[in-house]
Amino acid sequence: MTTEALETSVRRLLHDTQLRSISRTLDMGEFHATGPTGDIAIHIQCPFRLVRGTSIVLGSADLNSSREGATFYDDRATQITELLAKSTVPMTDVTVGNAGALAISWRDDLRLEVLPTSSAVDTEAWRIFRRNSGPHLGYPEHVI
Repeated sequence: MTTEALETSVRRLLHDTQLRSISRTLDMGEFHATGPTGDIAIHIQCPFRLVRGTSIVLGSADLNSSREGATFYDDRATQITELLAKSTVPMTDVTVGNAGALAISWRDDLRLEVLPTSSAVDTEAWRIFRRNSGPHLGYPEHVI
């Protein structure tokens, strides 16, 4: 699949969705959205950051900062998820760039930036899918 085709497929899958929560499984970042076609999961296993305006509000490096049994990531993800529960944050744009770079934008100047950094050909960087049905999209495509 070309980069343009992947972008179109990701855009179609995320169309009319709203960001609902952020969590993790071990060192994999998880972003959850809901929409008319069901629940969408975004799993990220490479460097990423959630940016609002010019500030990083959450990043993959936050997984490495622990405090009393929880990571800084856990604390921030919980805070952001609580804010998301009180608001409507629809997806506004998707860009898939060279070498698997991914950017998903939501209302209120919120943007998820994903940057695959591994040259290993069998290392999954990110995956987006509808829970319980449908295709999985991601990078690199051959490991999804």
